[in-house]
Amino acid sequence: MFNCIAQAMLKTQSNLLAYSIMSTHVHIICECFSPSDLVKRIRSSYVQMFNYRYCRRGSLGEESFFCDSLEGRRHVTTAISYVVRNPLHHEVCANPYAYPFSSIGQYFRDCRKKNKTS
Repeated sequence: MFNCIAQAMLKTQSNLLAYSIMSTHVHIICECFSPSDLVKRIRSSYVQMFNYRYCRRGSLGEESFFCDSLEGRRHVTTAISYVVRNPLHHEVCANPYAYPFSSIGQYFRDCRKKNKTS
């Protein structure tokens, strides 16, 4: 899924700010011109990969998706916090840093490395 997201970000000239890939859904915070085009590209490439891998045909998931415009630094920060803590909310990990399919490690990786060597 991450590769599908990355490719769609490049093709739509979007900027990925945060993500959390869950087993049943994905959260993405990004700057983009056309959210519907971005989601369409992500879904299309993921469905193609999934169908090929599991020798199946057809669509996956629901057609609809939630999209909200974020206004201001606080709104963006709150949304990013929600996304990176989503695995904790769904009780799939003990703390957000333990979940490998989230961007939280990208924000705090250097701080964690320094604390381990100190």
